[in-house]
Amino acid sequence: MGLFRMIGRVSEARAKQHQHKLKSQQFAADYQQLTDGGAELAKDLYLFLRPLSLGGAVRFPNLMDQRPTELVSFEDVLTRALDVDGRRGAVCVGEGGEKWGAARIHFEADWEEKIVPLFQRAAAIISIPGHTANCLKESYVIRKRPELLAKTVFIIPPIGSYQPPLFSERMDSDMAEFSAKVVAAHHDSRIGLYLPRAEPNAGVFVTMDYASGRVRQQLPWQIYQRTEINRSRFAGTRQTTTTAYLGIDRLRAAIRMAQG
Repeated sequence: MGLFRMIGRVSEARAKQHQHKLKSQQFAADYQQLTDGGAELAKDLYLFLRPLSLGGAVRFPNLMDQRPTELVSFEDVLTRALDVDGRRGAVCVGEGGEKWGAARIHFEADWEEKIVPLFQRAAAIISIPGHTANCLKESYVIRKRPELLAKTVFIIPPIGSYQPPLFSERMDSDMAEFSAKVVAAHHDSRIGLYLPRAEPNAGVFVTMDYASGRVRQQLPWQIYQRTEINRSRFAGTRQTTTTAYLGIDRLRAAIRMAQG
């Protein structure tokens, strides 16, 4: 990457971080209004749930900006698909590893009680399921309330999409093991959701049926193929790589599955 291009990327990142700070401050005010005497908001909130260890770590080729050799995070695509100033926005709870994306709020105490208004008020819930105690509590609440399950779309990222940025904290296990733990924990009788396992290079969005706990609808991630020609002195060989990715329209289509 050239010097001027690098400077441009750094400036872009700093601008995103500043915008994220402002969005989070506005979300804190929105949340206060939401919980202050039951006041209604004049905007739609889309609640994004994820294991904190996956914050900013699900990444894939950036085809939105025609930069296929660069990676973009799921959170970046999500906010570009949903955020409209004053009308709607993606929001999340807890300090994950992401640097920007959904507006964020952190509860020092009474997390389980304070997140309830967001479950109730969300126009849709977008969940990357996890297997930690808090993640399972979120899934349990959704599973036991038909109205919450009906407006939830679960994301099963491809194993190969786990690409945390440099110098960020990595998970203790790989994504294949992580997915196996998620599936096993959700099959448990207390939750009873039969989520599909992650595949190496294929992601999927699913909505779940309340009566059976099985997949009701599903929508796959998109696929990007890139062919490179490796030239030697006497000949050239073609190598094609296949990678899962998401664009704005596909993500919006997945969220619509949870909106009837």
